[in-house]
This record gives sequence, C-alpha cells and structure tokens, in this order.
Amino acid sequence: MATAVSREEILERFLQHVDPQEVRFLELLSVARTFDFEIFAAIAQKFRLPGHRMAWESLTSYSFVYPAGPHQVQLHQLMVAALRHRLSPELNREVHRILRSVWDQRAARGDGHAGSGVVGHVAALREATYHALHAGEITDEQLIEYADQIIAWGGTQGIGGVLEDVHAYLGAGHGQVSEDLARAARYLDAEAALLVGDAGRAAELTQDAGERTDSLVDGRLAVTGAHARRILGQTAQALRMYTAVWETQDTEVRLVAGLWAADLHMAQGRFRQAADLADSIRAACPKDELLGDAARLLHLAYRFAFDFDGAGRWLAEATTRYRQAGTVIGQANIAVNQVELLAWTDPALALDVADKAIELQKQVGARHELGKAYTAIALAHLRLGDLDRAHLALGIACEVLEQAGYRSGRARAELVRAMLCAREGATERAVQSAVAAVREFEIVEVYPTFVLAAATVLDSVGMPQREVTEAAARARRAIQPFDSLDALEDRIAWHLAAFLGTTP
Repeated sequence: MATAVSREEILERFLQHVDPQEVRFLELLSVARTFDFEIFAAIAQKFRLPGHRMAWESLTSYSFVYPAGPHQVQLHQLMVAALRHRLSPELNREVHRILRSVWDQRAARGDGHAGSGVVGHVAALREATYHALHAGEITDEQLIEYADQIIAWGGTQGIGGVLEDVHAYLGAGHGQVSEDLARAARYLDAEAALLVGDAGRAAELTQDAGERTDSLVDGRLAVTGAHARRILGQTAQALRMYTAVWETQDTEVRLVAGLWAADLHMAQGRFRQAADLADSIRAACPKDELLGDAARLLHLAYRFAFDFDGAGRWLAEATTRYRQAGTVIGQANIAVNQVELLAWTDPALALDVADKAIELQKQVGARHELGKAYTAIALAHLRLGDLDRAHLALGIACEVLEQAGYRSGRARAELVRAMLCAREGATERAVQSAVAAVREFEIVEVYPTFVLAAATVLDSVGMPQREVTEAAARARRAIQPFDSLDALEDRIAWHLAAFLGTTP
C-alpha cells in the first residue's frame, strides 16, 4: 500500500536537487509578493549571492516562477508558503526592510510593478507599506503618510488594496500591534468610506472622534468624523469638531481642520470670517495641496456670495496649486467646481468640460461630487433653455445625492428644480421645491444665500410663501457679506433672472 506524501515532503525532496545558493535565493524571494531583476539584485547584494543575469535567468526558469504582469514574476503560492517557513523571524523582517527600501525608491520615481505614472506610483507605495508593516517598523504616523500619498494619487482604487493589507496584518496577530496602529487603520477605513460618499459608515467608525485630539491619529479621526457629520447635515457638531482640532493640534491636521472650519463659516454665510481664517491658514501653509484647498475654499465663498468674478480668480489659483501638487483628488474636485461656476457664467462651456469632471470623479469614486456635477449640468441646460435635458440631469443628480446621503447637496438640487419648474410655468411644483429646499437648508444650517435665492424664485412667480419669507429674514441676519447685503441681493436677482427668463 502506497504511503501518502505531504507537499512539504515533496518540496524538500525537490530542493535537495537544487543548487544551495538558488535554494537560499528562493527562500529570500518568497518574502516578496512579486519581484523582478532589480529586487533580485538588491537581495543578492545584501546577502552576497550571485546577482548577475545568468543567475537570474537560471532562477526564473523554474516552472513555479511565472509572470505577474508585464515586468514582474512571482512564486507559486504553495512554494511561497513552504519556503517562508524556512526563514527565521529575524531574517524575514530583514528581507522586508530591504524590500521596503526598494519600493520606497520606486515610489519616489513613480515606477511600480504595474508600470510608470499614476498606476505605478500607487503600486509602489502599496508594496512599500506592505513591507513596512511586515518588517514591524511602521508607526501610525508613517502608515497615514503612506495612505495620504496613495489617496492623493489613486483615490479609492489606491487605498482599497492598502486597507486589505493592513487588516490582514492586524488580524494575523503579528507580535504586539499598538493601539495607535489599530486606530490609524480605523481612521483609514473611515477615510475610504468618505471617498466613496458613504458618510454614514464614516460616522459609525468615528463615534468617539473628538473626545481627544492630542495625537495625529486622534486629530485625523476627529476631522474625518467632522467630514461625515457635515455631509449628513450635522453642521453645528461638525464645526465644533473642526474648531477643537484647530485650537488644540500642532500638526498639519490643524491646518486641515481650520480649512474645514472656514468652509462651514463660508457655508453658513459668514464670508468675511471664512476668508480671514483661510488667509491665516495660507500664511502658515507651505504645501501646494493645502494652498489649493484654501484657494478652493475662497472660490466657494465668492461663488456662494454670487461674486462670480472673484470666484473665478480663486478657482484659477486652486487649479494651479493642485496641478503643482499632483493631487488626483484635488484636480477631480476642482473640475466639478469649474462646471458649477461655468453653469452660471458660461453654460455652453460648462457642458463641454462636464464629461471630464464626471470621468475624474468616477475614477475617484466620490458619489457626492458626481451628484454636484450633474446638478451643475442641469443648471447649465436650464440656462440654455433645454428644459428636457435639465430634468434628465437633475434626476440623475438627485438619485446620486440621495445614495450618498449628502443632504445639503440634495437641497441645492431641489432649488434648481424650483428654478426649472418656475421657468416652465409649473408654479405649484416650483413652490413645493423651493419650500422643501429652504426647510432642508435650515435643518442642516447652511447656505443662507440660497435661502434668499429661493425667496427670489417664489417672488418671480408671484407666489411668496410666509415660511420662506421668514427664513429669508433669518438668512439676512446670519450673512456676513463681503460688500453689503443690498449688493449681494442685487447680484442674486440679476443672475437668477437669466435662468428664470425674466428681465433683470
């Protein structure tokens, strides 16, 4: 009767017929998920093994070494599992350190196993993060630094793979995992949820955010938790969380929190206060990406004040800063802002550039930004008098914004619907939409200038509503205009007239 032979025994018998130096190489390379000649040569140099082309070709001629993309190879997983057991924990960590260094260098030059450019950069950063984890030499701050770069280059597609690696590492019980590292992983989960517009999930992951804000991780959790609450319409709570980080942190996250605090001051109509805070941040900020964020915020402040010339100037600066920083997320968001501004100033051009903005946001995976883009497309069609296409785009916008749970964005879309119905002469429906939009603006405590716009729409159809009129009075008391309230209301009336088909 034949005796069963285990895979381990088969491997051991096979390795008895392999050159000892190649066996050692296979053991060391089993630590790498994929490898190429550069990695082979780095391992060879470190462990004084033959690193020439002949040795490489001999090693990669085995049947269990097979392609892993256009430039890389990998070992069969059964071979990997068996070979890694032959390495001591100390030697395993040493190889991970070497591989981290190689991938760090590749990330610096944008060269990954999937090729060059964005894809290669993200791939290299992911591998560097993976090996840093398994070398046992990564702090929570270093993990966040890697993640920041990956998100900037690859959005949701980039961070998803890293999260898989981090959770696999934490779940495998590799030594003593620090509480800070686990907390950093939770922050990354929340950030990834926000990237795809799942604010509810992000809020769940940050329930304790804001209880402390002294460390980088705690500051990041608080800011992400505030983002989630801002999208969900919990504006006052979000502003308190942003302000707490701004007042207590001494890391870069303080500037980010300050920017978002300024953003909420802007959204609540305190334009001068928002601009002053943004100027303070710009004076303290050395990085193009954050300078782009500050310029983008000022663009929004002027746009919501219906000063579209000022908005255009700040949009141009934000675009330049984001391009210099090379941030994919920033450039995707500014593309949506460009469509939103052009919908008011040059609707035909808005439609020309909308496809690019939508494509960028689909790559990033941000549903709330997609909803904003489709709202702007509807507004542009309305301005051009193509009401059927305006309805179609608005329907898509509302569906996407509801899926994302983006309440203030959905309310803005409802205001556009009020304008569209007013243009069509559907007076009752215009009233319903305007009232619904104003109610939501007040519930989530944002956009008092849009409350004034809603009142203007109802005045244009001769159907002012007491509820909206009273809300407009409250809005006037809340707004801090750049110039004067009369000038602001004149701009609102003049711009809306072009959409409603009335004489300015």
